[in-house]
Amino acid sequence: MPYAGKPLSDIETKVSQIVFLIAAYRHRSATAPPPSPIASPTFPFKAPAEGRNKRKTLGPLPDKAEEIALQTLNGFADSIAEIYEGGATVVLVSDASVYGDILNIADSDAFAYHQELQKLAASLGLRHLEFTRPGALAGIVPQEAQTLEEYSDFVTKTRNHLDHSVSHVPSAEDDNRQATSRHYDTALPESNNPTALKNAMLQRGKAYFTLLASVVPSAIRLSIHESNNVGKITVDLFPPASNPDFITPWHGALTLLPNASLRVVDASTVDLTEFEVVNNAAGHPWLLRAKCDLFNWPGMEVDFEPLFPCGMQVCPKEGHGPFKFEDVDMKRVRRLALSSAPLLLRGFTMEIEKEVFREKAR
Repeated sequence: MPYAGKPLSDIETKVSQIVFLIAAYRHRSATAPPPSPIASPTFPFKAPAEGRNKRKTLGPLPDKAEEIALQTLNGFADSIAEIYEGGATVVLVSDASVYGDILNIADSDAFAYHQELQKLAASLGLRHLEFTRPGALAGIVPQEAQTLEEYSDFVTKTRNHLDHSVSHVPSAEDDNRQATSRHYDTALPESNNPTALKNAMLQRGKAYFTLLASVVPSAIRLSIHESNNVGKITVDLFPPASNPDFITPWHGALTLLPNASLRVVDASTVDLTEFEVVNNAAGHPWLLRAKCDLFNWPGMEVDFEPLFPCGMQVCPKEGHGPFKFEDVDMKRVRRLALSSAPLLLRGFTMEIEKEVFREKAR
């Protein structure tokens, strides 16, 4: 299922487009149709900090924004599998090796981001996703990098190949190129020469996509940026209502608003006197949450975790609880349930008596 909140008609349209394209290749297989390869050049690294105190994201590692985006892409492929007997696989081609040096991203940050992203997908059981890098995909390097040292060596070889062996002159008349250029006007970090930075990104990007087209010519390409849907199909990584500015997970953070709705935002614009950074079980920044009474349960230390494809789970923080169900403020529960159904309460004990439920329902 696609993530709740995305218009069903739009999802059906996208899935139908994909299935139509898949059908064009079915004659190539005399036996059972194979899974359809869907390439998505995404998830490079978290956007670099701009200055000492301006960072669009919560840190260098994947967080709740990536989790939802991965689940959305997996759900997209799962929807295709419901129609197409061969199933579908979304191949996430990290473009960190394409743009990292231009944006001064440390190899250690890019490598750690990619490794943690794969662990996150595995922990969620997302079976329709695969991860690769352009160097390994194109055979420029012998395998996927397993260590930071290998990664640094492999990305250097990949960049040399892109700069010297692949066409990298973008057409100024290309609508998709113009859309990407507009995206870069707001997405790229501040620079002393923004025009040169943008042109370097566009040229490397052209070489990158030329390489992909030559390596996986029959793959259906997904784009997570604005496009004219020619040569690729644009998909949202979040429900449109939660991401009106079309921010990617690596350029923003997921925010839980005072009414319990979700919004993807530029973290540098958030007032931390009104919002707090919530860490995950590993102690890494995970999401932003409003400081309000809806998320302040008297006498209880609890976490509020948005669920996919919809709803929310409330459970005691690690090292706290269990708490008694009888002590839960049902007015807060009702308010949460109105905007985050289904609402799941985990780690609460209760007396199995009808009177408890009757009293709570009043």
